[in-house]
Amino acid sequence: MKPLWKPFRWYAIEGLLNYIQPKDYRKRFLIAHKDGYKTFLAEDILYFYTELGISKAMLNTGVVENVPQTLEELEKQLDPKFFFRANRQFIIHIDSVKHIFNHFNGKLKLELRKHPEMDVIVSREKASIFKSWMDY
Repeated sequence: MKPLWKPFRWYAIEGLLNYIQPKDYRKRFLIAHKDGYKTFLAEDILYFYTELGISKAMLNTGVVENVPQTLEELEKQLDPKFFFRANRQFIIHIDSVKHIFNHFNGKLKLELRKHPEMDVIVSREKASIFKSWMDY
């Protein structure tokens, strides 16, 4: 008869395998559109933002799409090599950053490609993490 519990070593090995195996990040989005669906790739997204409690994706074509996930959910699903949670309102793609300016009190102000009028502020706490992410 087999024991009903797994030995401690099994849990340690299982945890190590989960840590070593590369995580599969989201590559595309399927969203409802009129009486059907529409799809777009994660690499075509400049940034995600929240407006009046609704998550939206700004595509590099200039089109804005409503996304059913929250920014918290998206942050877990997106590849951190390419996407960074700048603040409570924005998740930005690395290629969307045009200029980085020093802002007061150790914060950073980002100017985004195709949307220079939009200022994204990175907090003082995240500024050093953001700079290392951009320099990787």
